Amino acid sequence: WIDENRDGCLNLAWKPSPSDGGLPITAYRVRMRRLQGATTFNQWHGLGPREQHATWSDMGTVGAAMCEEDDASVYDAWVGPLDSGSCEYRFQIVAINNVGESEGSELSDPFYV
Repeated sequence: WIDENRDGCLNLAWKPSPSDGGLPITAYRVRMRRLQGATTFNQWHGLGPREQHATWSDMGTVGAAMCEEDDASVYDAWVGPLDSGSCEYRFQIVAINNVGESEGSELSDPFYV
């Protein structure tokens, strides 16, 4: 979820993955979906750009708690700066361990600039 919006950046927050695929999760990758030209109005009325125009970017990784004493109940990461023009942003979290990467989480709610 988008926890905070400040100075053209967003703070994303998420809970640890309930499943680790048999090995501990070592990190989480933050992915950003950007839909240039989208506004609340044009997306609501079906007038804006479509999904095929969206672009994806990896925004970095956040290390996971590695022992029970350090278990985090919530992780967070700042992303940005965001474009100043009309744009829809959505985010997805991918869990990483020694087996590989999970499928991405559900997309966050949209954030419009």
